[in-house]
Amino acid sequence: MRTITTHANPTTGLRGVNEHHWRKRAACYGMDAKLADALFFPTPRDLRAIDQARAICGPCPVRQACFDAAMDSGSSHGIWAGLTEHERASWHEKTRARLDDNRVHAFLDGRAVALSPKERKAVVRIACQRGWDAERIGYLLGHNLEYTQKLMRVAEDEIARAKNATDTPPEAAANFNDAPRDQERPAGLRNFGTAA
Repeated sequence: MRTITTHANPTTGLRGVNEHHWRKRAACYGMDAKLADALFFPTPRDLRAIDQARAICGPCPVRQACFDAAMDSGSSHGIWAGLTEHERASWHEKTRARLDDNRVHAFLDGRAVALSPKERKAVVRIACQRGWDAERIGYLLGHNLEYTQKLMRVAEDEIARAKNATDTPPEAAANFNDAPRDQERPAGLRNFGTAA
């Protein structure tokens, strides 16, 4: 009997850091370098160049990929996907604050995806929980050993605090239902209501 093997980790649909194949389909691909620099990296008040760049970007078939590349690279200069630095600023803030489990797990599974600071912190925490050593984590994140060890100590402290917060003594759990409603409940216990 034949069996079909499947990948344990299916593709996530995330664009990798070094995946630039979309650029060949861009409307600006093949432009003269000096003209492209003048249009896509204009001075803030050069409205004519900005409008010309937007006219090129408007019908571009890879506009979303261009925008994603600008967000992942943290590029705060120039026009990407028809948007100026100022127009992308709020998106950059959201990207820096992002915590996407799919990106974190894709990174841990070996995909080269761009991570926000929160996602990098989550990578260290999960790697610590998996028992990875500092050399492995540092290599993945591109950090030196000393800095990685510091990040691991912080992550291990957070893991220990979270574990202590969820460990409730049995006597506290047994007396929980007898406590008056205005009394504060022990950490880690939640009121999910009663079944009708």
